[in-house]
Amino acid sequence: VACRAADQAARDRRTGRPSGGVADPLIAATALVQGCVMVTRNLRHFERTDGLVVENWFDDPAPVR
Repeated sequence: VACRAADQAARDRRTGRPSGGVADPLIAATALVQGCVMVTRNLRHFERTDGLVVENWFDDPAPVR
């Protein structure tokens, strides 16, 4: 997980989009290594991680009737 997080953080820095901290790359790497879906409100921080499936369960686009 740590190696995957470091690779992603370095890739983000090279492309001029640093992650802004240590936690986001570690969270994303954990989801990738474990084969999990990343659930977050902060799609912007995670959508650029290659291979990571990101979903927002918090903002319902339309109420269910």
